[in-house]
Amino acid sequence: MSAAPGTDWLALLDIEQVKVVSPQLKKAAEYLRGSRNTEQGWGAFKGSPTDLHNTALAIQAIRRYSDSDSMALVVDVSLYVRSSVASQLGNLSAGELRSLVAILRAESSIDEEDDLLKQAESALLKRLESFDPDTWPLTKACAYAEVLIAHDKSLPPPMQTFLNRLLEQQRADSGAWPLLGDEGPSSLATASVLLLLSHFTAAKFAKESARAVRFLEMHIEQAGGWKGVPLAASVPQHALLLRALGRTSTASVSTVLEGTRLLRVRQLSDGGWGSRDA
Repeated sequence: MSAAPGTDWLALLDIEQVKVVSPQLKKAAEYLRGSRNTEQGWGAFKGSPTDLHNTALAIQAIRRYSDSDSMALVVDVSLYVRSSVASQLGNLSAGELRSLVAILRAESSIDEEDDLLKQAESALLKRLESFDPDTWPLTKACAYAEVLIAHDKSLPPPMQTFLNRLLEQQRADSGAWPLLGDEGPSSLATASVLLLLSHFTAAKFAKESARAVRFLEMHIEQAGGWKGVPLAASVPQHALLLRALGRTSTASVSTVLEGTRLLRVRQLSDGGWGSRDA
């Protein structure tokens, strides 16, 4: 059964060197539009209940397609989400706030005075103030920060504090980040931090990013290539690793292209990505 392929599609779109995926992206767009459920959003699978996380992934992917039908759908879904959550903002989790910000930011003509967006961003930034690397998985913390940094790199004090604490967690010996506190190096956590840092100019975090790239490429090489990477068993995790490397200027082009090729061949006949056995 195919899951909504938002993460996977974004990975392919982010690899700018690859132009041959357009037919597959078109098929993925058709799958996404067709898998929207009667509640006006998306769930993890076609027909499953709407949730903010999967709706955000789908909308971010559709927004990148940029044709008129896709843009109209983005606006339509955004209006639905606004009406659904406006009165519940104070009850949303950090993950739900992150998804809400992503959906509102996907609108084509965003109003900078958008009160709901400002409230959601402010609430999410406040959550980041309590970041604790011993209890917060870095993958989640980076996802929360990325949706804010992608549109505002001014780094207010809470965000600067978050970044400083994040950089302190990079391992001196490997260049990797742990998922939590004193755990060992994690390729998934390292990819998450690298993706976050990629939103800044190449020079700002050049040293930290270069060390992270070397760790991830060594991780892939030691596994015997992308097919041997444990993360490859999960398409969204494969896609995250690929997006992180694809957005840097120091990653090996051949490594990125091979990872993209293997992601492309895992697309299912209906245009989505997921388990062939479900």
